[in-house]
Amino acid sequence: MSAVLQEHADAIEHLTDAQFKLINESVLAVLSCTQSSKLRYLKNVARNAIDEIDMSDQEAIALSRVVRDISAEETEMLIGTFNYERIRVGHQDATAEGDGKTLRLAIEFD
Repeated sequence: MSAVLQEHADAIEHLTDAQFKLINESVLAVLSCTQSSKLRYLKNVARNAIDEIDMSDQEAIALSRVVRDISAEETEMLIGTFNYERIRVGHQDATAEGDGKTLRLAIEFD
């Protein structure tokens, strides 16, 4: 994390309050994180926050909570489903043909 911050030292001098909040929360999350995969995502949060100059205070607050609480597995699911417009969860066949815009997740009950 310190390498990321040193790499962007000039940009850090001009951070907005919202950027600083999000970066600070990601650094705090790193201190309590034990998953190496989540650590990679947290580094990306800090790196991306430096470039996001149009972030509002409300966005920073919401994103900070998500960054703190989301697991690496949940992050991977979000990344994997990013291109879908909808996610349909149910007991129907997940292999059924769809419209290409809906991810179907089937739940099996024993």
